[in-house]
Amino acid sequence: MKGKDKFTATEVETIKKLIVEKLRATPSKQKGIRQKIRNIGFYYSDFCSKKDGYTIEDFEVLIRTGKVTVIGGNVSSASKPHDKVLLTTNVAREIVDSKKKSI
Repeated sequence: MKGKDKFTATEVETIKKLIVEKLRATPSKQKGIRQKIRNIGFYYSDFCSKKDGYTIEDFEVLIRTGKVTVIGGNVSSASKPHDKVLLTTNVAREIVDSKKKSI
């Protein structure tokens, strides 16, 4: 394992925000955002071998299944299934919109 599997609630919130930022970013900006995520200690490759990226839902599955542990508090954002769907839908919509603009 290159990174860690225990994160504070603050680190989890930061990772989630960076994942959203990464999903919205151009490929050239994604590299720097991924490095910020790694600087916190999260390496998705520690948990999964797929190479096509990851989403907030993928990260939350790691938390729900106990592969990633949140220490020192609860994680507030996207805590209800409805919120997760809205967040995922909004991010997907923004990605599609940004791709349309670049065409």
